[in-house]
Amino acid sequence: MPVILYRIRTWVFVVGTFLLVGNVLPAYRLWFDFPTTNTESHRFISRVWPAYRWWFNGQSKRFKASCIAASSAEMWERLDELTRQWLKMDRNNGDAWLLLAQAAQKLEDYELAADSLARLSDSDPKCILALVERVDLLLSIVNRPLEAVETCKRILSINESIPRAHEILIFFYSMSLQRQELRHYVRRSIELKCEPPDAYVFLITANTIKFSDGLDYNSLWLEQYPHHEPFLVAAAKHMTDNPLHSDEHTETTAADAEDMFRNELMDDYLKRFPENLEVLAYHFETRLFAGKADEVAKLLSKLPSTAEGDSRFWYYKGWYYYGRNQLTEAATALRKSLSLDPFDWRTRHQLAQVVRRLEGPKAAKTMVELAEQGKNLSIASAKLPNARVAGKQLLRRIANYVERCGDAQMARAIQNRLGSIPAVP
Repeated sequence: MPVILYRIRTWVFVVGTFLLVGNVLPAYRLWFDFPTTNTESHRFISRVWPAYRWWFNGQSKRFKASCIAASSAEMWERLDELTRQWLKMDRNNGDAWLLLAQAAQKLEDYELAADSLARLSDSDPKCILALVERVDLLLSIVNRPLEAVETCKRILSINESIPRAHEILIFFYSMSLQRQELRHYVRRSIELKCEPPDAYVFLITANTIKFSDGLDYNSLWLEQYPHHEPFLVAAAKHMTDNPLHSDEHTETTAADAEDMFRNELMDDYLKRFPENLEVLAYHFETRLFAGKADEVAKLLSKLPSTAEGDSRFWYYKGWYYYGRNQLTEAATALRKSLSLDPFDWRTRHQLAQVVRRLEGPKAAKTMVELAEQGKNLSIASAKLPNARVAGKQLLRRIANYVERCGDAQMARAIQNRLGSIPAVP
């Protein structure tokens, strides 16, 4: 038996040597002879490349099998070690990055997990699922919301109809009070039929949204980005639903203390961020409420160019002109405001007053009714525990209001989606 085994081993060695000499040596000779023409280079590559690919693919399969075995056995440190070795050989292997992310999560290295999930190429069939998982990590335990937003945009660049990406973007921009971006993603998600349940409510309340947990979220995000302007401003504006309780303010109510603190903060932000639209809107609102027309005029004279595309500032102009009895200018400004946001019931109500004085009560009747409908919808939406539980009845009212406001396309989109939404009491 030993003799037979020896002869078999010798035969295998001879055949292997023959194959090696027959395939590798010609390639070596081509290299040694310094191929200078395209033909010679092609001959060199065509002889070496198949052998290398055979070795490379074999190594990759062995790594994958070992990693899967380690994962099945829940040997997370071993899986981490194997995937790192695998990636040294093949940095672009999506399976290796996914398995490294799995090991990292099990070993509670969540930042490594999130970074690993971003390494898959956009063409990898598993890329979108990996990126969605990355977004969930970034928004929770890793707390890197700005990267979560960029990841969502990357997902939509691959496939614009991924509901989770739209949901996260709408959540983020609503919580951080970035209203222009919020409107964009609300409308786009409804058009693509992949909107989250709260999109319809945000469609008609984008100018007035406020959350009881808005301060909590923005404060959490500020831990990671302590100087990020939108988070600083949004946290201050959300303070309305989070009154202060401090022994230092014994002579005032908690609400008064909150107002004092928030006003001081927003005064400071007006100096630091003079072109921030949320800061400017806050100061307009407080001055409008107090009837300080001169201060409103001063703010209007310093508006940045970005305010041209925000309906709120045309509403403020309309209010100012109305107070000065410049009715034609007021009507022009308010109509411009409605062209930017046709669902703002306050603007429609103000325009109705202008039209009543310019053209009489009959001309303003429809506007008054529509403004009242919008106001009632806004109140009904504010009473919801959260915008996700809006029932079909409320959504039908929203669709009707949207259509009456002149946006038939968006009204049809909402009506078409109602059939696929479960009934909510």
